[in-house]
Amino acid sequence: MVFRNRWAALGLIGLVLVACQNNLLFQPVAPTDVEETLKAVKLRGIWVIGGQNTPYNLGYPTAAGVIAQVDLYDPETNTWYPDITRLPLPVTFAGAASYGGKIYVSGGWDSRGVVRNELQIFDVIQNRWSFGAIMPEPRAYHDLILLDEYFYASAGVNTNHDATFNPRYQYFRYDPSRNSWAPRLAFGNINSTITLAGGIIRAMGGRSTSTAIQNYHDGYIATPTSSTDATTTGTTEISIARMFGGAVSLLGSDLAGYILYFGGINANLGGTWRAFVFHDLTSNNSILTNTIFYLKAPYEAPSNWTAAPASLNQALAFHRAITYKSGVYVMGGSKNLPGPIATEENWFFNLSNFPAALPPPVAKSPMPVARYGHQLVRVVE
Repeated sequence: MVFRNRWAALGLIGLVLVACQNNLLFQPVAPTDVEETLKAVKLRGIWVIGGQNTPYNLGYPTAAGVIAQVDLYDPETNTWYPDITRLPLPVTFAGAASYGGKIYVSGGWDSRGVVRNELQIFDVIQNRWSFGAIMPEPRAYHDLILLDEYFYASAGVNTNHDATFNPRYQYFRYDPSRNSWAPRLAFGNINSTITLAGGIIRAMGGRSTSTAIQNYHDGYIATPTSSTDATTTGTTEISIARMFGGAVSLLGSDLAGYILYFGGINANLGGTWRAFVFHDLTSNNSILTNTIFYLKAPYEAPSNWTAAPASLNQALAFHRAITYKSGVYVMGGSKNLPGPIATEENWFFNLSNFPAALPPPVAKSPMPVARYGHQLVRVVE
């Protein structure tokens, strides 16, 4: 049958659809259903922000593979929503955290290796980017931690990627209600692995100088209503010196508090230290580790770090870890030194019976883009 009039053809299709009524093999999903599903995923999912997949070069100006696309992962369905939005200013080794339905991205290095002081803000529901108040100084290699409705930017560096190593220990506090920054205490080591445990910011390992990797941790007690903060004495040691690992805090099945520390670098990298860690290195993969350690509350002596029965599938650094319900996801990172090789792997650790049991990790759907120097964020409303 050949239709000479397209309206006649469409009319016949309409009659067929009416006749079939509910017997259609395929019924399109209403746009509102799609929007509501995506909204739910945005609020429960894991956002992968920033990072890079190639090293910087010392020959300025040489662009690195700094990643603009932001990917969203749904742990409930093991599904990725790649390139769901893009950073207005692509950065790597930036800080990132969430509050009030928004994601905040602080500082970092751009694709030319310039250290930045911008605060990029993404409204998750409105799907809109804006910029907040400029940081008091540029900052890369740091974390952004939410505590009591304030953000704290941790120790880092304030120089371009090819400059001499210049550690900056002072914390900065950001008030999202006033869109303003304030200086706080100097605390911890550069390149510490940061987690929030028991209402105290914990900085584990890191470097006290350009070559001295440390094996202790400190606690930072933030006091938003006061002009001063306090620090605790970190006498509990990680079994081996560590930096550039991933860490989370959680409640175990015994209802005690725990910190878990995943992988990282456990020895001096060697070479000539510059701001960006991969410049002029002489060490090899032997300094990468796949060990997982955990520490039980109250996180101070005489508590001891204990090696977990499970480990990462491979030695890894510059990855990130984040909790979701009864487990932890470990995503991305570099599996090679001194020349970094970014990985897209996504591993899940089931912690429902931790610390009595810690099964081996389960491989989940890999990230859309391999990256290291990124951040993982879950939305806080």
